Amino acid sequence: MIGSALLWALAGWCGNVPFHWPGTPNPPDPDPWWMRGGIGVLGGILMGWVVTQVLPGEHMAASVFGALAGGKVVGDILNGNRGKTA
Repeated sequence: MIGSALLWALAGWCGNVPFHWPGTPNPPDPDPWWMRGGIGVLGGILMGWVVTQVLPGEHMAASVFGALAGGKVVGDILNGNRGKTA
């Protein structure tokens, strides 16, 4: 369970890394990296756990995708959609 939580935390963190396409205008300054990352980690762990509760059995790939999406969604909600990348 600890290994899964660490993997979900990593996926949640990666869901909140600001990305900027070269040649496009710079987005507004995001919150500090530790705040965006921390929010993503919490969202990733929460959604990774939810996916494992909804899907019976071992579905690690699905839980990681859920953690990635959860980190991104929670990060966007709590950050007020500042610095949109898409």
